[in-house]
Amino acid sequence: MGPNHAPARMLAPLISSSYWRQVLTLVAVYWFSGWTAFHMGDPIAYAYKAILWPPVGIGVFALMKWGLRLWPGILLGELITSATLGAHRPLVTQGAVALGGTLEVVLAVSMFERALGRPASLEEPRAAVGFMVLAAGLGPSAGAFIGTIAFVRTGIVAASDFRYVLWDWWTGDMVSVLILTPWLLAMWKPMAGRPPLRRRIEFAVTLSALLTISLLVFMGWLPRSVSDYSLTYLPVLVVAWMASRFGFLGATTASAMVAFVAIWGTLHHRGPFATASRFESSLEIQAFLTVVAATMLVVTSLVLSRRRAEFALAQKAVETEKVRELERFKTNILNATTHELRTPLASILGNAELLEDLGAPEEQPLVRGIQDGARRMEHMVDDLLLVGELSLGKLVLEWHQADLTALAALVVAEFQPQAELAGVSLTLAGPREAVWLPLDEARIRQALERLVDNGLKFTPTGGRVEVAVSSTALEAQVAVRDTGPGLPPEQLPRLFNRFYQVDPSLTRAHGGTGLGLAIARTLIEAHGGRIGAESRPGHGSRFWFSLPRAQAAPAESAKVEIISPQPTADDEPAQRNGPAAP
Repeated sequence: MGPNHAPARMLAPLISSSYWRQVLTLVAVYWFSGWTAFHMGDPIAYAYKAILWPPVGIGVFALMKWGLRLWPGILLGELITSATLGAHRPLVTQGAVALGGTLEVVLAVSMFERALGRPASLEEPRAAVGFMVLAAGLGPSAGAFIGTIAFVRTGIVAASDFRYVLWDWWTGDMVSVLILTPWLLAMWKPMAGRPPLRRRIEFAVTLSALLTISLLVFMGWLPRSVSDYSLTYLPVLVVAWMASRFGFLGATTASAMVAFVAIWGTLHHRGPFATASRFESSLEIQAFLTVVAATMLVVTSLVLSRRRAEFALAQKAVETEKVRELERFKTNILNATTHELRTPLASILGNAELLEDLGAPEEQPLVRGIQDGARRMEHMVDDLLLVGELSLGKLVLEWHQADLTALAALVVAEFQPQAELAGVSLTLAGPREAVWLPLDEARIRQALERLVDNGLKFTPTGGRVEVAVSSTALEAQVAVRDTGPGLPPEQLPRLFNRFYQVDPSLTRAHGGTGLGLAIARTLIEAHGGRIGAESRPGHGSRFWFSLPRAQAAPAESAKVEIISPQPTADDEPAQRNGPAAP
């Protein structure tokens, strides 16, 4: 169908038989509900509106459920209802009332959906408040204003009674939207499943109790001595209970029942709202029903919102536990595998040493290749075992007073063969003064070894790696500076995450798993220290950590359990350029 057929496409919904079936059904329901409400009791003398005018609430429900395209059903329903219930009125008045009734329903739904979107669930606190203000409050004001002006202009209502009629008209339509529309939406919503028998029995018993209380309060069934007390809001307690127990459907059903009984009793001059003045009686019961409906909507939306939040938290807790269980499983597999690797690695290194001593000179390069590969694997196994220990959540520190400078000198001496083989200068720079502080010497040595190893791996031949120890009255610091290619600033925050590798191709060339810096971070933070890195592309890198000088360490050789931090969401490999974590 081309552009010339665009009007036909727009008119297609309006000429379909299913559309007009919906419109005619809405007209019939609209008229029947209005006729029923009008003949329920004594109508207002100067208008055809009742205390609660059901057609407005039904119209708002229909447009919210099936769309604004059903507005012709509202207009036809208003015209037929006005013509049959107020046949003595002028035709102009009936048309104005019908137009105002249609306009208020369309405005109520349009404003609500424009502010909150479509479809908007009244089970959300924000949607419930928006519904009360826009759909129930502002929307009906248009119809009440237009209808009252029409009555005054045609002499049906005296000008002096304008404000009374306007108020009564508006509140009657507002109460209808507050009570009927949520109930119809709840009734029309498909149920997730048939509730269990116990739940259905509880609902029936509670609803019966509410009906009994409402009849006692609003139908004058209580003895005179008891009815003198203010028991008007007693049913509200049951409504709130049903909101908390049975959700949106239970709360709206309870509110509708209370409204029906209260209106019936008032129209038959019974109950607390049956006063001498018709306007005062109408005003009091409408105020009461507004409080009941507003309380129901707010309480229900808050209860359901909290239940959804609790369910989401429970689901998250289950998922978190599954992740932890998987993490523990992976850790156990990792530990078992790495432990099993130790034995063949030891055998490979031992046999390589024998070959180095007994083999021919031309075999020495092959032997050294075997030794280098085995040592790299041994180093990786050590890292994986340490990560497994940390992942189990416990790290045991054995505290001693130790000289940090002497410890750094030992690490520098340990890596001298590796530095010479790589053609890199490795030195302990700065003053050689002793820096004593409480620490686990083995663990700090592990952290420093990983920083030095990282610097050596990514420093080219002819470069330098310097280890420096400094101290203040508050802390001691160890820094490892290299003359490697450096790193861009945006990569520095992730360097100490598990498995983060700036450039995996470099890591494969030099060996490593992306765990070294993460291990160093965990060990340093377990001592109450800090760790960081500074780097610029083309200017090398500086990795450092600091330890407090005067922390409250346990007695010498005491063992303390430190909870290891869990891996973060950023603990994953990344494809970047530059030196990598070992």
